[in-house]
Amino acid sequence: MKEDVLFQPSSKRQEQFINSKAFITVFGGAAMSGKAQPLNSKVLTNNGWKTMGEIKVGDVVKTPNNKEAKVLSIHPEQISEVYEFELFNKKKVKASSDHLWVFKVGDRQVFGDSNKIVSLFNKEKNIKIPVYKKNKVSWVKLKEITTCGWHECKCISIDSEDHLYITDNKIITHNTYQGLMRFLWYVDDPLFSGYVVRKNATDFKKGGGAFEEAIRMFKAYDKGMRYTKQPMQITFSSGATINFIGLDGEAGMDSIQGIQVTCAMVDEATHLSEEEISWLITRLRATSDHITPCIWLTCNPDPDSFLCDWLSDYYLYPRGSYVDGELVEGRPIPERNGDTRYYLRIGSKMFWSSSYEDLFEEHKEKFPLDMEGKSTCIPQSFAFIGATCLDNPLMLKKNPNYVAQLANSPRIKMERLLKGNWYAREENSGYFKRDWVEFVDSIPCKVKRRVRCWDIAATKPSETNTHPDYTASVMMSYGEDGYYYIEDARRDRISILDVVDWVIDTGIEDQQYCNSIVNTFIPQDPNAQARWASQQWVNECAKKGVAVRLLKHSPHNSKLSQFLPFSALAETGLVRIVKGEWNEYFLDELEGFDGKRSTAYKKDD
Repeated sequence: MKEDVLFQPSSKRQEQFINSKAFITVFGGAAMSGKAQPLNSKVLTNNGWKTMGEIKVGDVVKTPNNKEAKVLSIHPEQISEVYEFELFNKKKVKASSDHLWVFKVGDRQVFGDSNKIVSLFNKEKNIKIPVYKKNKVSWVKLKEITTCGWHECKCISIDSEDHLYITDNKIITHNTYQGLMRFLWYVDDPLFSGYVVRKNATDFKKGGGAFEEAIRMFKAYDKGMRYTKQPMQITFSSGATINFIGLDGEAGMDSIQGIQVTCAMVDEATHLSEEEISWLITRLRATSDHITPCIWLTCNPDPDSFLCDWLSDYYLYPRGSYVDGELVEGRPIPERNGDTRYYLRIGSKMFWSSSYEDLFEEHKEKFPLDMEGKSTCIPQSFAFIGATCLDNPLMLKKNPNYVAQLANSPRIKMERLLKGNWYAREENSGYFKRDWVEFVDSIPCKVKRRVRCWDIAATKPSETNTHPDYTASVMMSYGEDGYYYIEDARRDRISILDVVDWVIDTGIEDQQYCNSIVNTFIPQDPNAQARWASQQWVNECAKKGVAVRLLKHSPHNSKLSQFLPFSALAETGLVRIVKGEWNEYFLDELEGFDGKRSTAYKKDD
């Protein structure tokens, strides 16, 4: 890095992330920062004043140039330290400590956050804040700054070139994201080709997006830096480039076909599928003798992401784990934070080990030989860094009430924000909660009726589709005691031919287990060809002594409407689950169900 420019990480975990040498580095920090205002702050819209808490995507806000701009996105609520800024014209406005502003120091226009304003003001600098008056912007001197404690805040992005909007007392404010520091290790190399990736490229173009933040940051580092907006590319004086792209499915993957990526950063990595990340990894190439290709993923904890699967076997406390009497499941294990592991992808499966040598010896025979007769098996390094506010003692010393504020938040929010918990699930649907059900070793009474239902997918994983839908089934019974018992759940990703055999084998197993006939149902598609195929299934199963019925349902009958009766039974305590190895993934899917369609990494089977 250039000696006259200092970019310093704010915490130990951030320093670990920036200095990581792993091929894949995951920075799974809890969501703790943003450029936000309190929820009761007012924003001027085309329909008058609204509070920040009332603002929604699509609302139209007023800008200081007497124009209007649409709200493009709303960033999650968070607990932030809030300042109140009072001007000499007696107008006041509240904003979070990291909220970004355009303001003046003397006659010089400056861009910075609330903390910067506070620091300059305490040095008795002449600070002026822009105020909207009679369709014009005027600059009013800052009179006083008051600390207001910690409050719920949120941030908006607007469709405006200067990203300015009008808040309390017609004071003008700004919004943006944090920049990306790690690229600065590489940009002095003329052959470096870096990529910043999100789910959608439009996210970079939004007000205060990562592209704009990178321009400001890298301009401070390299005065000769230049950029283009279409395509979004930053070019350094050395010739090194950083490109900003969206990777949304096949179209996005096709856009990087044939390109060479030295290093890549994926922002909000949990928004992408494992297939998309894996495809990006195949684009990594060494373009310089001095730089080893690598990829780093930044994200917040998400129980439905494939990353949770990658982390759960080693870096996270398993289900049911307690430390000093406190339930810690899903939280990062402190002693393993930052540890290097190694992985191999073989087909659609990931194999892990803490030893490069052990992984190589176990799987080398599965890889072809090179020209010298050596195995092409090359395990890659992986590191996970799970950061929370507790890893930043300087911030805690400055803001001693922060932890207390988070600790008093609702449990799910506290677990994710304070503890960095990957298993904590947002209670956004409430259609099912695992504490509604009781676990039993076996059914304690006579069964009045027993059924097994199947959800047929019949697609095997492949190089281009690593996360197809599961074929899944559940066996449920109704007991004489009035309770519903879930006795078994199973799922697999297999071909259509294998599914038929699986249904038959399961039916035979059910009869032996229950010593009685189990009513088995498979869905019948309304399509004529599908109806014929379903009937062939019934006939094939009947030949093997397994009675299968077709279950008709209307295409207008959503999965949510089908799920709600079960949800009501569970909430009233009438559902019990027989203990089994399948319990955890089954409960995860039930809790994660929100009535929406399956995605590449969130299933509703």
